Amino acid sequence: MNAIKSDASKSDSMSSDESLMKMATAARAAMVDPARSTIVGDFANPRFELFHAASSLCSQKVRAVLHEKRLPYRSNDMLILSSMGAEGLVPAEHYSPA
Repeated sequence: MNAIKSDASKSDSMSSDESLMKMATAARAAMVDPARSTIVGDFANPRFELFHAASSLCSQKVRAVLHEKRLPYRSNDMLILSSMGAEGLVPAEHYSPA
């Protein structure tokens, strides 16, 4: 019984991981400027991926903890507010997993 339960939880975990990977890939694709997606730290495939806004206090706290713990992560700096650029209105990036 435990082996069956263990196999089922592994399957759920893999489908959950695959789902998260698809959502992260879709969110990265929604970014207007791919240059705002960078790796912070020395590891080419970091365990953590952060979708954040530079001005967000909560994002700043998360980045501070990752830095203090010296944990590498993929940084995806999202534009969460519309702004005025040199060529007019720069729309906010919106991501919908649907």
